[in-house]
Amino acid sequence: MIENNTTMLRASEIKIGADRQRRAIAEDHIRDLAQSIQTSGLIHNIIVDKTTGQLIAGECRLRAFELLRSSEAPCPWDYDAWNLIPARLAEFATQEEIEIVELEENLKRRDLSWQESANAILRIHKFRETQSEEWSGNDTGRLLGLSSQHVSKILQVGRAIEAAHPKIKEAKGISEAYNILWRENERTVANELGALDAIESVKDEPIEVEIPANALILNTPFEQFIREYSGPKFNFIHCDFPYGINHEKTDQGNRAGWDTYEDSEETYKQLIALLLGPAQSILLPSCHIMFWFSMNYYEWTKTQFEAAGWVVEPYPLIWHKSDGKGILPDPRRGPRRIYETALLMHRGDRPIVKAVANLYSAPNRKEIHMSEKPESMLRHFFQLFVDENSVVLDPTCGSGTSIRAADALGAKVSIGIEINPEFAQAAQHKLDNARALRMAAG
Repeated sequence: MIENNTTMLRASEIKIGADRQRRAIAEDHIRDLAQSIQTSGLIHNIIVDKTTGQLIAGECRLRAFELLRSSEAPCPWDYDAWNLIPARLAEFATQEEIEIVELEENLKRRDLSWQESANAILRIHKFRETQSEEWSGNDTGRLLGLSSQHVSKILQVGRAIEAAHPKIKEAKGISEAYNILWRENERTVANELGALDAIESVKDEPIEVEIPANALILNTPFEQFIREYSGPKFNFIHCDFPYGINHEKTDQGNRAGWDTYEDSEETYKQLIALLLGPAQSILLPSCHIMFWFSMNYYEWTKTQFEAAGWVVEPYPLIWHKSDGKGILPDPRRGPRRIYETALLMHRGDRPIVKAVANLYSAPNRKEIHMSEKPESMLRHFFQLFVDENSVVLDPTCGSGTSIRAADALGAKVSIGIEINPEFAQAAQHKLDNARALRMAAG
């Protein structure tokens, strides 16, 4: 803990540990800093360990005082001819806390390399995550005075440096390093999406691999889940609620399963009421929603979300059904609709992760659930929302394709809710197999 009060300490008695992280100090920087202190005074106090008297942060400032004292420069401030320096005292529980404060201080340096900056920010972020399960990249940005988008890039680069990525060393800065990773990810995702489109199903028999329990399908009513949930709050919600358009009255092409599908206006509006009411207790203040909708309820739905404080983007996300299998509402009045649309909504200051096209073409395959969305399509759109800081919820996940998509993109937590036990079991089985195959492949 760092005390807020300022104490005057004798500069010559402050200890500088031999294991401090600073590797080198540019002499011209010390001279410039000394001139600034003589002109304007010490703007930022040094930080000293209250117990040991050891310097925690502010070595350059302390060296500048030493230079001013040795040169007998005039002292217009209450520093006793540069013998006394303003300091804040701190008490730390662990050595790691000391190092994190030092890292945060070092980020103010002018002479840090971009690799050192990325490593420092990543380490600070990881440490803060251990202190709070709800800590995010946005929080790290606010702590360090950086935009959340910039921090997201830095964290990705930092992890690449940590993993000894072979191409990162070629970069001349963080932006160039991120672009290398971005282009590499583009190629990887494109290959994976293409492969998904070609695969009819995942192997039925699970592979014996230990799978982390951070992605799961729950067979429980949404309302009950809200009451009982105690995990990390969600920052991305994927909603594929029943559209409330009475599917039994439309031509679906393949009608298997629709006779058991609850698709009433009442169910649709009840789910939205839960999402905009009790569910707020499990959502973070900065959050995204991807919401599939029918034009039958577009204006009503948009009004409900806007009244609850959500910003609805004017351009929807569009799934084009490339096999031509869509809904024919009335064969006497209009065409077959071979697309579905989703609203993109946000609140707070959570930016998108990556800009992708708002249209994706994929065939209308149904492997588990009668209203199943293609995983390749969801993975494409989820690039907008999902990264390693994402905590994802799907309140009506059906076949679980949304949870598989979020998990494949590296979401921290992905939870799907499905009220039908058969669908929930089949979705969890396929999720486990997909995760096992991916882990086995490395």
